[in-house]
Amino acid sequence: YLGELLFMLLGIIMSQQLQNGKTHLVKRNADELEQEEGKRAKHAPFLDKTSASGPKKVSWVVHRNQEDELDASGAMSDTLATVVCLASELPSNLGKQFPRLVFKHQIYTMVKNRTEVDKEVVRLVANCSLIMFKIGMEGEEFALYKTSDYCNFLREFSGMDPIVDAIVERYIKSLKKFTGVSISKEEALREAGITEQEADKLINRGVLMHRDSLSYWKGVPNTGAFMKSVRKGRDELLKMIKRAKYKEILRRDLMKRKLKQTKLGMAYHISDLIGLETLCSIETTAGSLIKFSTD
Repeated sequence: YLGELLFMLLGIIMSQQLQNGKTHLVKRNADELEQEEGKRAKHAPFLDKTSASGPKKVSWVVHRNQEDELDASGAMSDTLATVVCLASELPSNLGKQFPRLVFKHQIYTMVKNRTEVDKEVVRLVANCSLIMFKIGMEGEEFALYKTSDYCNFLREFSGMDPIVDAIVERYIKSLKKFTGVSISKEEALREAGITEQEADKLINRGVLMHRDSLSYWKGVPNTGAFMKSVRKGRDELLKMIKRAKYKEILRRDLMKRKLKQTKLGMAYHISDLIGLETLCSIETTAGSLIKFSTD
C-alpha cells in the first residue's frame, strides 16, 4: 500500500512540473509575440479609418523610412497622414494600374485648419514627400500622391517598352528637382536628360501632359478613367441626396448604400463633395447628417 501511495505521489509531482513547464512556455511565447508585434507597430504607419459616423482623428506611429515625411517632433504631419488615410479608403479591387489620387480639398474634411493644410502641402511638396497634380478640365482641381506610392505606380506600367521604362526611371530619380505641378522643357533636359522626343514617349504613357510649347504638366497614367469615376460618382451621390426626404441623409445610412456608376466608393465621394463645399456634414444626436451646403 505504501509503495502505491509513493507511486501516486510521484505521478502528481511529475504532472505539476510538466504543467508548470507548459505554462512557462506559453507565457514566454506570448511575451515574444507581444514584443514582435510591438516592433512591427513601431516601424509601420497606422491610421484610423473613416467610420460610418464620420472621420476619426488621424493618428500615427513612426516608420523607419519616413524621415523626410516627419515634422520636428518626429511624427507624421496631420496633412500627410490624412492623404495616406484617404488613399487607403479607396476600394482594394481597383487594380494596380488604377491611380489612387487624393484631392487637396478632401484633406479639409479631416484637418479643419485650411491655412495650416495649405502651408503643410507646400512644405511636403517642396521636400518631395508629396507630388501635386493639376487635373480635370474644369476649374482648378489639384490632386496629391504620396511620392513613394506614385513611383511604385509608375513602375506598374513597366515591361511594355524597355526604352520608355528607362526614361521613366530617369524621371523618377529626378522628381526631387521637379517640385511644381509643371516642368519646363529646359528643366526636363537639364535635370533628367529628357529630350523632347523622349518627353513625347512619357506623354504617350501618361507620365507627362502637354501644357504649352515650353512646358509639360506632371501626369498620372489612367487619370482619364479616374476622373470619369469621380464625375459619375459625384453626380450619383448628389442625385441620391436630392431624392431623399428633406434632401438630407445620415452618414451611416449613406455608407450602407452602393454607388453603381463609380469605382471609388461612398466614403471617398462623401469627403470629395464635402471638401468642395457642395455638401456639408452636420452633427446631430442621431449622428452625422449629410446635406447640401446651400440648403
